[in-house]
Amino acid sequence: YGVTIPNFRDIGGWPVNFQDRKTRLMRSGLMKQKMVFRTSGVSRATERDAQVIVHELQIRSFIDLRTPDFAGYRGPFLTHY
Repeated sequence: YGVTIPNFRDIGGWPVNFQDRKTRLMRSGLMKQKMVFRTSGVSRATERDAQVIVHELQIRSFIDLRTPDFAGYRGPFLTHY
């Protein structure tokens, strides 16, 4: 995707199981591509990385799953965005 952030990748294509809301039956499928990305260090994004993430990939939300002790002062930051 042209991003230099460590471990930045699309998790689309991974198998998923879910319950159909109408029938209540369990279904399986694949995660839609370009919907969910993961990375180990968005706080290390360069200005160019931020441009790609915000404008080209149109990512609008970040969810930081690190504990406060682990995250410390390392983010999540994405330059001035």
